[in-house]
Amino acid sequence: MAAGQQNPRLVAVQVLTRCEDGGYVDAALDAALQKSGLPAKERALCTRMVYGVTAARRRLDAQLAGYCAGKKLTPPICNTLRLGLYQLQSMDGVPDAAAVNETVRLPALLRQKSATGLVNAVLRRYLRDGKPTYSGSDLSVRYSVEPWIAKMWCRAYGEEQTRQLLARFEGEFPTFIRVNTLRTTAPDLIRRLSDEGLTAEPTALPNCLLLRRTGYLPGLPSFAEGLFHVQDLSSQYCCQALGAQPGDTVLDCCAAPGGKSFTVAQYMGGQGRLCAFDIWAQKLPKIEDGARRLGIINLTAACHDATTPYTGVPLADKILCDVPCSGLGILGKKPDLRYKQRGEIKDLPDLQLRILKQAAEQLRPGGVLVYSTCTLSPNENQGVVGKFLRDCPDFTAVDLTGLCPGATVTDGMATLLPHQTGSDGFFIAKLKRGTPCNR
Repeated sequence: MAAGQQNPRLVAVQVLTRCEDGGYVDAALDAALQKSGLPAKERALCTRMVYGVTAARRRLDAQLAGYCAGKKLTPPICNTLRLGLYQLQSMDGVPDAAAVNETVRLPALLRQKSATGLVNAVLRRYLRDGKPTYSGSDLSVRYSVEPWIAKMWCRAYGEEQTRQLLARFEGEFPTFIRVNTLRTTAPDLIRRLSDEGLTAEPTALPNCLLLRRTGYLPGLPSFAEGLFHVQDLSSQYCCQALGAQPGDTVLDCCAAPGGKSFTVAQYMGGQGRLCAFDIWAQKLPKIEDGARRLGIINLTAACHDATTPYTGVPLADKILCDVPCSGLGILGKKPDLRYKQRGEIKDLPDLQLRILKQAAEQLRPGGVLVYSTCTLSPNENQGVVGKFLRDCPDFTAVDLTGLCPGATVTDGMATLLPHQTGSDGFFIAKLKRGTPCNR
């Protein structure tokens, strides 16, 4: 393998450049790392650089504009400068000299050697200036999100809450796991993980553990034995809200990759019927493999378009509608979502409402339906549920006050803001069906 391919900074710039053409960071990075031949330590360095530069891109560009005014930069050189600036700003473990010298080597490796002098000049001038940070008042630049996102949150939550929310997305997010109560208990799993070198702590939610130090979790014997699955705190509260019981018939309308179905199955104690649907047939094996590892025997995975009738499926006692969404609640884990254009998501509320209404047709009178998203977009959350309740007067919202410590509850619906709940950003509405209505 060529020497350049062993360079984590080169791989990082190549991934960043590829993603400018519309690729997803996680998929592009995974593919590049598999081909790179980088050892584990340098893979971790490359990963941190790619995610860090992506998360800070708008702010980095605003600062670079003052150093590169009037200069036309190719995408690889632009990403090289972003990477150099990010290392100097945010990677305390990388000495300034190493950050500059290693970054200055990249133009030649990218076959754009003529840009070497520019990269060197910009980074050294930035050092001479004392490594200034962005001092403007524009929240969308300071926290590197599209302007419409910052404006939307300021309208919904106020400027100070928005500032705290955006600041939280700049930090690292904890890893939560769900105890598989079909096979073990929380105290026993905590002891087992301790034996395997991990520190796990209980949370306010029973059978949800916080991991203080993680590595490659699928490599643990306890994982292979199906004693837990990885699931954010927010998703676990969503499953608790559903309230599935042993013997229930439960539908998960948009189930892949299966985490919520697995947690619901554990609430059911392996009894009853759980149908995990997804529109993408190629995603079903992952659900089935996960259920098999966890010892879940009452789950059936099947391909189904959630906007169409559930032909041949019995009426359900409980239904989970965790619908496709803009993902604006997980910017800390998927930084490329920071740059979603408003036009990309304009049709989502209509799709979400169609899925919700179709699921409602499948719920028996007296049953419970949970509508959830991992976004903080009022149009996709309260807006969709509000329209649904106006169109379907046989449904009422169940008050979720007290469901999750720190959650904001409005009209009975819970919004989980990461700086308040310690979880991903999330929305949960619990809806109960009374007598039938005409739609």
